[in-house]
Amino acid sequence: MPFYLRFVEPKTYGAWIASGDLFFYLNALEFGIPNLMIQQIGASVARRDLPTAGRCTASGLAILSGAATLLLVLCSNLADRVPGWFHVVGDDAVILARCFLFGGIAASLSLINQAFVALGRGLQDTRYQNVSAVVSSLLGFGAAFVSILHGAGLYSIPVSLMVRALCSAAFSFTFWFRRVPVLVRSNFVPDRRTLKAFLQLSPLTALGSFSYTTTTQSENLLVGLIVGTDAAIILSLTRRGAEVLRSLIDMIIHASFGAFSHLVVSPEKHRAVAVFDELTGLRLSVAVIAAAGFMALNEMFVRTWVGSSYYGGWTVTALIALNLLFSGQSYLVNSLYRATGHIINGSLLLIGEALFRLPMAAAGTALFGLAGLQAAAVLTSIGSLAAGRLFCRRAWQKLKIESSKKRGPCFVPHASVFALGLACCVVAGRGEGGLGISILTRTLLLMACIYLVYTDPFLRDVLASLAPRMRMRLRIL
Repeated sequence: MPFYLRFVEPKTYGAWIASGDLFFYLNALEFGIPNLMIQQIGASVARRDLPTAGRCTASGLAILSGAATLLLVLCSNLADRVPGWFHVVGDDAVILARCFLFGGIAASLSLINQAFVALGRGLQDTRYQNVSAVVSSLLGFGAAFVSILHGAGLYSIPVSLMVRALCSAAFSFTFWFRRVPVLVRSNFVPDRRTLKAFLQLSPLTALGSFSYTTTTQSENLLVGLIVGTDAAIILSLTRRGAEVLRSLIDMIIHASFGAFSHLVVSPEKHRAVAVFDELTGLRLSVAVIAAAGFMALNEMFVRTWVGSSYYGGWTVTALIALNLLFSGQSYLVNSLYRATGHIINGSLLLIGEALFRLPMAAAGTALFGLAGLQAAAVLTSIGSLAAGRLFCRRAWQKLKIESSKKRGPCFVPHASVFALGLACCVVAGRGEGGLGISILTRTLLLMACIYLVYTDPFLRDVLASLAPRMRMRLRIL
């Protein structure tokens, strides 16, 4: 990103950042089909009905291919209009329009690839996808770096997106022939009944997907339209660390959806509540440590990376950390609820959250700037999280699963970690107290994180399960 600021006109780059949120809106044209596929494939695998999994994959791919075509048509129609929305004129407007179109092509390829991603998660075989995510990101970064150094300017961004999409497609192609069971491949034929079921559910799931996109991917667009493209750059740079951390933490969500769908229809469904508590507890502990680390180091990170003029301030950083904590937790609960088969109610919950968040975010941005935007996100996430947990309790009753009788976890260590992270954020943001206070608060934060890892049963179990694998790898090396 520092290279973009050096080689691309800031106003044009800010317009790209703001208009980039439109791609996330257009990706909502997947109509929620990938989640339906994961749920159906996971349930089919639990019943050992692999032919149905093959038909679900083919039917989902057919729908997503049509959606990708529609996305490409919309991008081609919007490309010439986007520059005017952000007051970009002249040659920069032409460049922005072309980049938007090329980005739409990459988004279309990624949308088709979602069918194979859903298949992997439904089969609970995500190794290729995890490697693909790392390799495609590295290749995309390399493509952007090389192209911008050779004078490509803003074009380097869609080039990076295209490289990532093609790399992901190559991994999916390999996964299909090397890991997918023969019974799935031999029954890879669209099924009328499955297509009808998907299409009947798709209006609500599409609204749910669009609503989730609205709640998580509209911030740059709102800031660009209401405050200006310069503020969109500041927001993007200030929260970049949190975005990276959330993408890593959200692997818990992506990995758990198919497995939980499998669990609730298997003979082991009595373990569903315990697994739910483990997943939500694990995600909470990891997110608290990540949010505290983000607050403690973000000012130094942004200042070193691009300069202190692009730092949004300690208040915005703290609210971004709260958003990282609550919005991801809310979506995990919603995801697990939908994995029980309550696709419609889960989608309605996402729609309700979006209906509250969008006007609150717009009003907050207009009145209080970036801080108002983040505050609106935090408040709506807390409400959605509370509603999601209530819905899950009702789901356990319908499935005749007894709620866990274990005493709930103590949140004092979590609160201590977050509070110390906030203290580090305030000290760094205000520049008060000197080096001694900064070192002291960060040392206390590190000690609190170690104590949380030591006392949290979910983190201990995960580390205990990873320890033998790490020892084995060290012996091999």
